[in-house]
This record gives sequence, C-alpha cells and structure tokens, in this order.
Amino acid sequence: MNTLNCKQPFSLRFSQYLKERFAPMEYGFLSLVFSLAGLCLSSSLRLGTVSLPLQSTLSAMAVTLFMFFQLRVIDEHKDHENDCLYLPERPVPRGLVTLSELKVVGLSLLGVQLVLCLTNKLTLFLLLLSFFYMGLMAREFFAGNYLARRPMLYMLVHMPVMLFIDLVITSFDFALSGFDARLLYFFAASFLSGIIVEVGRKVLPAPQPGITSYNDILGLKSVTVLLQLCIVLAQVCLCLVLSPLSHNWLAPLAFLVFDLFVLPGYGKASDQALAKVFAKLSNLSVLFGYLIVLVVTLINSFFH
Repeated sequence: MNTLNCKQPFSLRFSQYLKERFAPMEYGFLSLVFSLAGLCLSSSLRLGTVSLPLQSTLSAMAVTLFMFFQLRVIDEHKDHENDCLYLPERPVPRGLVTLSELKVVGLSLLGVQLVLCLTNKLTLFLLLLSFFYMGLMAREFFAGNYLARRPMLYMLVHMPVMLFIDLVITSFDFALSGFDARLLYFFAASFLSGIIVEVGRKVLPAPQPGITSYNDILGLKSVTVLLQLCIVLAQVCLCLVLSPLSHNWLAPLAFLVFDLFVLPGYGKASDQALAKVFAKLSNLSVLFGYLIVLVVTLINSFFH
C-alpha cells in the first residue's frame, strides 16, 4: 500500500488518489476518444463531413473527463461504508483524502463545466439534466437496499448515465442545427459499452466479501457469453450508425478481425489472471469501438 502522510499538502495527496482511483492518462485518453468520436459522428451525420469549432471540441473533452471523475466521486460516497468494512486499503477509507475534499473538487469542476456550457443553452440544459440523474444515482434512486439485493438491476438503472453523457457531448455539435435520430444507434452502443466495462471489471477468481462479482452471480460461462454478446451488439450498433458514410465497410471488417483474435481471450483466461484479463479485454473492446467511429468519420471527411 502506497500511502502519503495525511499532513501532506492536498495536491500531493490528491495526485496519489488519482493514480490509484482515476488514472489521468487512461481516463484522459478515453475521454478524448469518446468525446471526439461522438462529435465527429454527429457532425458527419449532420453535414456529411467533420466540421468542429475548436472551442466546442475542447469544451466537450473537458466536460466529459470531468463527468467521469464526478461519477468516481459519487461512487466513493455511495460505497464508503462498504469500503471501510471490506476495502480499508482504498484511499478514502485509509484517510489519504476525505469525502469532503472530493466533494469540493467535484463541485468545483461542475462550476467549470457550467462556464464551458454557458454559450450553448441546449448543452447547458442537458448538463443540468445529467447532474439531476447523477444525483439520483448518488441517492441510489432512494431504493438502495432493494437494488443492493439485485445487482443486475442495480447495474441497469445506473447505465443510462452513459446516454446523458452522450447527449451532452454530441449536443456541442447538434445544437447548431438539430438532432439526427441516427445517433440513437451510437447511444445504444454507449449503453452496452457501459455494461461491458462494468461487468468486465467485476469478474473475480473467488468471491470477496463486500465486492460484487458477476461471475459469482451468473457463473463464469454466462458472464463470458454476456460480455461477448454485448460487444458484438455494440459493434452492430456502431456499424449501423456509420452506414450512411463512405468507407463504412471498414467498420464491420475491423470488428470481425478484432472479434476473431480478441474475444476468444475471455475463455482462455486462467483463474489467477481472470480479473485482469476480463477488465483489460472489456476496456479494449469499448475503446476499439470508439476508435473505429473516429477513424471512419475522419476518412469519410477526407474523401468528402
């Protein structure tokens, strides 16, 4: 365990917290690809090409990254009692940072997000709507005990937050001239991607007190099939949303090659590496999908 003294400046303690719970490079790259994919796709469907103002693009990236961090802060608050009992080595239970400090950071970032969205009334409204939903998540929809006994339902009622993030990102573009209904395929893929990441990171070689393990709930074979099915369905959704663009054939070809070489890895994971393999393959599958969206939209724009 790598713990800094609680008397250290907050900047040092917070930096350590980020390394453990919100890796800046990893989440920064994911936010970059995720937001750019949504923006480029919305612009391509709307105009036939990618045309993004620099200010809106940078704002969308920042808002996205901050929203992911704020979701982490919400999780820290929701899971605090459980973490203190079963995962005392985590930064908050061991006193590296406090919930109050994280709340201040989260609210400060909200202030920045509001400023970035002030010039776009639709984006501002969608941002506030997103935070209303995140507030319900923080309260566990006022049904915490009921949902805690039903982990699959718990996951499903939290996943719509991905749709809200999608709406905020793409609204930086579609607010200019109207929403393209074909973006719903992209939103569906994001919903499935949320499930893929959530399930993939909670596959454990053995049950652990206080930690949800989907393979313990469903069985390892069922979880493997569920993940592979969600990945393929997300890829189908992305292929459908990219179908109006030129060179759209690149998407199904890339996904076919990916699936042939990567998806069998779920079934080959050893017991010792189970958690790491499932988490990494799930994250890779989601990231690859957004990269394909980005590549196809940029190629389409180049030949437009």
